[in-house]
Amino acid sequence: MKIELNKKYLITTVGRFVAPDGQQYKAVYGTVLSCGADIVIGSMTIASGHIHSCIRADIVSVIPKVFKENAATTRIYKTR
Repeated sequence: MKIELNKKYLITTVGRFVAPDGQQYKAVYGTVLSCGADIVIGSMTIASGHIHSCIRADIVSVIPKVFKENAATTRIYKTR
């Protein structure tokens, strides 16, 4: 899949990560600013080898910002 710059994506990662707010997440949503060996999505940089899945989405509405994955709660970090 070719990732388009300046488009919004929901990216899930292989493992959990600590976002700039200090909390742990397993997914990030925002605008992709650059793409190469690393993907810059909003205020986050993710190594391409750590991406589990990637889907283009103009809107992500998850209430209360979590969804179930393999019986574990996964939080989505929304970048600014």
